[in-house]
Amino acid sequence: MHKEPVRKELPKQGSFLNAGIRNAHERLKELLKDPVHREVLKSRIRRFKKEDKSPTSYPQYRGAGAGKRFGHTPLSEYYAFYYKRKGETRPISFLDLVKLELTRKKFVRVLDAGAGYGQALSELKKELGDKVETHALVLNTTSELQRAHQEGRIDKVHQAEISTFLPKQEYDIIISFYGGIRYTPQREVALKKLLHSLAVDGVAYIQIDLHDEDFEVVPILKRFAEENPNFSVDLNTFYEAVIIRRNR
Repeated sequence: MHKEPVRKELPKQGSFLNAGIRNAHERLKELLKDPVHREVLKSRIRRFKKEDKSPTSYPQYRGAGAGKRFGHTPLSEYYAFYYKRKGETRPISFLDLVKLELTRKKFVRVLDAGAGYGQALSELKKELGDKVETHALVLNTTSELQRAHQEGRIDKVHQAEISTFLPKQEYDIIISFYGGIRYTPQREVALKKLLHSLAVDGVAYIQIDLHDEDFEVVPILKRFAEENPNFSVDLNTFYEAVIIRRNR
């Protein structure tokens, strides 16, 4: 039987992390008292649940290929960021990012916020074994994701809309590529919940699209860093991705 690694739970009282998550959730509850905010969130959830169940929808197409390819893009390139430095275009993959953290830690807990079918997390588990604990945050659980969980390739599955998600554990690495943050109408709440669940010296990689509405993530994160000086925000290392690290 698969045995989950033992990790420290967040204290029930007096924790900065717990306070941050709780404050963000209280803000969400205030926002959802407004019927307009409430209906927008409900309609987004209905829309994406319907799309996920459709055999011809975009998420299904991207998930084709037994976890090795997304459409015509290899997994290693789809789950990757590209350097922003002048003259350098080398990508760094999800696996590379996790391995980088493992040079400083013996074990990491990873959350994929918008994990889809769980292919990237499954690849991590296959490559790194008990050095990683894999968590998937999804709106819908698919048969592929359930099978990966049953087989121990994904340690935990959290089913929730990202802004309503209540983290109960700290994470060393949080990744959000093409799901979660992009699709929620309550981006500030969602980001605060995720970032306040980072462990000390934990890091989040948030993919954004500078050509559409995702650009609003940047000022949200700048304000977050100003309000929380124990976090650093890096907007300059990758194209269309932000790095946020909790320093203390």
